[in-house]
Amino acid sequence: EQEKQQQQQEQDQQHSTTTTTSHGKEYVPLKKRRIELTNQIKQTQKSIRSAKEEQERLRREQRMKEAMGGRDTRLLIDQHQELVSKGLDTRQDDDRVEEEQIKKNLEKTARVMISHEESAKGIRYRSHTDTHTWRPLSAYRTKSKAWCDLVRQKYSIQIQSELSSQPPPAPISKFKHMRF
Repeated sequence: EQEKQQQQQEQDQQHSTTTTTSHGKEYVPLKKRRIELTNQIKQTQKSIRSAKEEQERLRREQRMKEAMGGRDTRLLIDQHQELVSKGLDTRQDDDRVEEEQIKKNLEKTARVMISHEESAKGIRYRSHTDTHTWRPLSAYRTKSKAWCDLVRQKYSIQIQSELSSQPPPAPISKFKHMRF
């Protein structure tokens, strides 16, 4: 209210004290001109001060990013909400990327088990080839399943078979015992 009263008084004084000179311009008393000038200076100082504060805030944020190694310093929940608002949900993307990686790995392992000639000719084996000419030694054929599992675990032998009708043969520790 006091400011309004001051402004009202200034306007009243301005109307009463301003006069028109011979040049057609209104004469404003020195006191009024000084008040207007100080008001303009205060306004520019405020804008300069706010600009300096903004620059200082940006510098502080930049220093914080450098100290954090360029990482985003926002909370994870804030980052997630921003992504969701943009329509980017990282969980769906992560699942899709993981699925693609699994498919690529499966294709690579399938190619490793095929010789170059078989790959070039497009030969695919759907069942085991029975030769009936080779059999392991009877000492290995009579070994228990527990012993076979221990040996496979010791030598990190992994078995993958689509046909479960035939049990896998017992692991043979020496090449000489294979009798090729």
